[in-house]
Amino acid sequence: MAPAGGGGRPRAPRPPPPAATDPDAAAYLLYTSGSTGRPKGVPITHRHVQSLLASGREAFGFAAQDVWTFAHSFAFDYSVWEIWGALGNGAELVVVPRETGRDPRALARLIAAERVTVLSETPSLFEHLVPELAGDTTLRKVFLGGDRLDPAILRPWFAAFGDRDVELYNLYGVTEATVVSTYHLVRPEDVRTDQPIPIGRALPNQRVYLLDEHDRPVPVGATGQLCVAGHAVASGYHARDPLTAQRFGVDPLVGSPSAPVPLYRTGDLATGTSQGEYRFLGRADSQVKVRGFRVELGDIEAALREAPGTRSATVAVHGTGGAKRIVGYVVPEEPDPALAVEPRLAEPVRDFVRARLPEHMVPVAVYLIDRIPTTPGGKVDLAALPAPDDVTAGQFIAPRTETEHLLARLLSEVLQVPKVGAGDALGELGLHSIGAMQLTARLRSEHTLDLALSELLAARTVAELAGALDAVRPVAAGEAR
Repeated sequence: MAPAGGGGRPRAPRPPPPAATDPDAAAYLLYTSGSTGRPKGVPITHRHVQSLLASGREAFGFAAQDVWTFAHSFAFDYSVWEIWGALGNGAELVVVPRETGRDPRALARLIAAERVTVLSETPSLFEHLVPELAGDTTLRKVFLGGDRLDPAILRPWFAAFGDRDVELYNLYGVTEATVVSTYHLVRPEDVRTDQPIPIGRALPNQRVYLLDEHDRPVPVGATGQLCVAGHAVASGYHARDPLTAQRFGVDPLVGSPSAPVPLYRTGDLATGTSQGEYRFLGRADSQVKVRGFRVELGDIEAALREAPGTRSATVAVHGTGGAKRIVGYVVPEEPDPALAVEPRLAEPVRDFVRARLPEHMVPVAVYLIDRIPTTPGGKVDLAALPAPDDVTAGQFIAPRTETEHLLARLLSEVLQVPKVGAGDALGELGLHSIGAMQLTARLRSEHTLDLALSELLAARTVAELAGALDAVRPVAAGEAR
């Protein structure tokens, strides 16, 4: 190609860069936002990847006769496990088209056609794949990871394939420790309880510690921060020295001052069992504070999954500050194509959850949806879930009376909700004990309307509450505005 301007000789092509021969040279730099929202670059070396492959070979007995799927984006580090787990052991790798990977029926057909023996998936995608798999599946090993694994997801698998010679593993890992750190061979007895599936024990190349806030080991059965150490752990974040000092440390039991072994504080909570395994409990920062209460969303999700007719479920928090609202989403066992167009309220499911959880943990609404959306990495895509305002669009009933106008204004201010209609359910708006107390106080002090808190909480909609207020004392004309 000639230089810009036209004249001169064509430039000679540059030689390709030399192949890296230093095992401590970076193999890739992967950015992960984690729970902070600000991307963090993690340099992973060739030595780190080789450590993963060697420990995987030792723990799982991979063979050259295996056929692996490559179904995840190469921008997601689970692809390192898939690509090099296959090629690093001389096995065959089947590249799964993006559309096929998102279509359970098409993926099941590909698994059968290519006689796949090793499959890696996230729980949310595997749950929908199981009903589509052929009874004479060629699968030899299935690896699940990326999200907490609920027993309800795996019960259909064991019902259909429990007598087959297929090993099903629950994997746990973080980018900072080269993809996989722990593994657990799931057994039928694991799915007979409601406890999350264990994440098991460390791979041969790592060690696991459960530490308290002072980096002291916690006893068996107690909750601690899960920390991983070993030669698969990165040395830190790229150009983020303060964060590196905060999250990375040194293995206290292995290594020496001259050759320390790195340790990474994952920010995940876990508990140890008497069998030497670990149970993942969620992020240390996954608890949310809603209406003054600290809530573990995983507990709500587990209750939703127990509801009759439920295939899968998830939970999201909408709004900020005092306007935070917990919303549940349920995929029914019986497919309903109409749900892809318009999700529907599922009051029976909400009533089911209400009978099992404290009131502050009950979602303000539960919606039936056709499927749980996922990110390119296979995790639940919370941003793609329909927001309450999206679902109720077109059902808004404007306030009609002076009392309804008054309540719409006060509720909007107390709950920080932009628009309140006469037909809106108070629970969906997020009105529970604390907000109800604020509302009764304002009604009493600003409008001399003395309504008992119990009567206020008994009303289901804004219109019903307006009727209760009218029974106490009619609002004077013009007072609401």
